[in-house]
Formats: sequence, C-alpha cells, structure tokens
Amino acid sequence: MDGWNAESDAAMLLNGLGIPTEDHYTLMADMPSALKVKVLLAQALFGNPDILLLDEPLNGLDNEGVEEIRKVLLSLKEKGKLIILASHSKEDIQILCDTVFRMDHGKIIATETN
Repeated sequence: MDGWNAESDAAMLLNGLGIPTEDHYTLMADMPSALKVKVLLAQALFGNPDILLLDEPLNGLDNEGVEEIRKVLLSLKEKGKLIILASHSKEDIQILCDTVFRMDHGKIIATETN
C-alpha cells in the first residue's frame, strides 16, 4: 500500500492545499481555523478515495483558501471521483456540482446544473 511514502505523500498533499511546511507538525488545537479545514480535507483525500462526502467544506476559509479547495475538488471531479457536497452557497454549487438534490416538502428533487 506504499506505506514507505506515506509521510512524503502527506506533505505533498498538505503543501498542495496551501498548508506551510512549518505547520505540518502543529497540533490542531494550535492551528488557525482556516488551516484546520484544509488539514481535515487533506485527511479525507489522503487515501485517494473514490467518493468524498463533504459538509460545507468552504465555510470559514479566506478567499485564497476557497480557491485552493475549489481547485482540488474540480481536479477530483475531472478524475471521475464522486463528490457529495452539502452547501448553502449557490456559487459553490454552480462551480462544483453537476446535479443538485434538494428537499421540497418531503420530496427529493434532482436538477442538473449545467
């Protein structure tokens, strides 16, 4: 399972999400909120999953962080990964989603975004 490269793979993933190398060993309790979101996303991405379930992944990020995470999610989408995203942001939905499922009086309604 390529365990010998796990630490370097994790470092590349963290750097790719904009987490400075000097923060790679910082405790989560001591990390700024915007970096915590990125670390948690890196944790979810680490095993190269086929499916991601994300709840408001862009909340609490600065504009730079939002753009970094969007790039990662769009890259995963292009690679055929399934991303299930809960979001209240119409902009995020338009950029990241192909199909929107919404609840309307107890019924689930699907709508294509593109």
